[in-house]
Amino acid sequence: MLSYCKKCIMPTTRPEQVFKDGICDACRYFEFKKTIDWNAREKELADLCDRFRKKDGSYDIIIPGSGGKDSFFVSHLLKEKYKMNPLTVTWAPTMYTDVGWRNFQKWIHSGLDNILVTPNGKVHSTLVKH
Repeated sequence: MLSYCKKCIMPTTRPEQVFKDGICDACRYFEFKKTIDWNAREKELADLCDRFRKKDGSYDIIIPGSGGKDSFFVSHLLKEKYKMNPLTVTWAPTMYTDVGWRNFQKWIHSGLDNILVTPNGKVHSTLVKH
């Protein structure tokens, strides 16, 4: 029988969604996030940045990513707000989409260094299959 989350309209048929007491994962996580002391977490992040920030201009953090919204946001935040000098690293996809390639280009042209790893095509195909 089809049922829905008691707090939202998420159906129980959605893949990989766990319901507990009639409430979906997303709603439970939303409530959990309200219990986090975000100021303390940011202080912890700032302290980590201070601990690893280099004084000689060398890279002090490696950020893996594709240049999509998550890696772009994280690298921008660490560079601009926390004054880190990140090195971004990308494992090339089997095939870039037009949007993916444009995002990647914007990311590396935003003032970040990037190492793009493009593996042997045969090895890459084997890895993708597995």
